[in-house]
Amino acid sequence: MQNPPKLEILYHKRALKFLSSISYKQSKQVTDKIKTIQTKEILVKGDLNIKKLEGTKHSYRLRVGKIRVILRMHKKDDVIYVEDIDFRGNIY
Repeated sequence: MQNPPKLEILYHKRALKFLSSISYKQSKQVTDKIKTIQTKEILVKGDLNIKKLEGTKHSYRLRVGKIRVILRMHKKDDVIYVEDIDFRGNIY
């Protein structure tokens, strides 16, 4: 059986800034969750806590404890754009 193709992950500057401001443990948890959605199979199964943002075509919210990750996914481009990462009360 073939491995499904992996999506490329691109981080916005403000997302990287947030990751550098939190503890290593929290940062690793967030990046590990983002890496698990690289395979297209996971997006179909819905095993992660990902929800589509209302009023958008390609934007999603990934929940990692109290931290929220805003993603834009274009399946035709095979790219995940990590637009923003912040704590729950600050992200929306």
